[in-house]
Amino acid sequence: MTLPEKSCAWPDRKPDINRGKVSDPLTGLPNRLLFIDRVGRLIKQYEAPQRPIVCRSLLDLEWVQVINDSMGHLIGDQLLLGVANRLEKCLRSADTVARLGNLHRRALRGDEFTVLLDDI
Repeated sequence: MTLPEKSCAWPDRKPDINRGKVSDPLTGLPNRLLFIDRVGRLIKQYEAPQRPIVCRSLLDLEWVQVINDSMGHLIGDQLLLGVANRLEKCLRSADTVARLGNLHRRALRGDEFTVLLDDI
């Protein structure tokens, strides 16, 4: 006898409709959508009399494709996870590190991270 899926769910839990939409599926970091939202919020803060200083940095790991090709995507993914974890540990809670992911343009690939430092 198999139980229907509904009976296995927690009765008081609601599904997270944003899961997977604002975070990178590999690293769990904010994705492009959430990063753009955070940049937009900071731009609005610039309109205030006391303007915070903000810094944005782009990190391109050009050699990840070589690792993927020579050692496999599993190793490349582990490398990206390690970089993501190290970047997160170096930042303050107000800062953002995001994995931009793939776009149709070569300019933004899955081996690129961007860091947004707020109020430095």
